[in-house]
Amino acid sequence: MNVRPLVHSLEIGGLPEGWEFVYAPPSVLAGMLVRGEIAAAPVSSFACFANPDFGICPDICIAADGPVKSVLMLSKTPV
Repeated sequence: MNVRPLVHSLEIGGLPEGWEFVYAPPSVLAGMLVRGEIAAAPVSSFACFANPDFGICPDICIAADGPVKSVLMLSKTPV
């Protein structure tokens, strides 16, 4: 959901001819990038560090200036 504003703007702005959207979780998209199945995708910073061949698009990010409630940490044992 965090990437939705970026995806929406690309959907209404159109893609280059021959390109199409692949809707999948970032973990799946990262694997597809590694295998060369897709050319670009929103993936985690961890995926970028684990795969030095990934490029980073400058001036585009998902960020917040203040508290957010979109991350939930769960544990079966005390943290």
